[in-house]
Amino acid sequence: MIAQDFELYTLLLILLLIVSVAAGLWVGNNLGHQSRRALKNKKGGSKAPEASLGKHAQDLVTGAAVKLWRWRRERSRERKE
Repeated sequence: MIAQDFELYTLLLILLLIVSVAAGLWVGNNLGHQSRRALKNKKGGSKAPEASLGKHAQDLVTGAAVKLWRWRRERSRERKE
């Protein structure tokens, strides 16, 4: 019984590690794309102020949370109909 619990915890730990690495890569990739866009705007003569790396991360996570919330809301509405 105890060995089964340790196996379950190990599997959950490995799954959590994989998900966290994937999330970190996704956030890093999107921050890279936003940084390149900010540099293009700066070279193009745009007067928009550059956002900090933290602001880009906050916007990215907030946008993903809003998309997830809208998707779940649409799914619940479809079930009700």
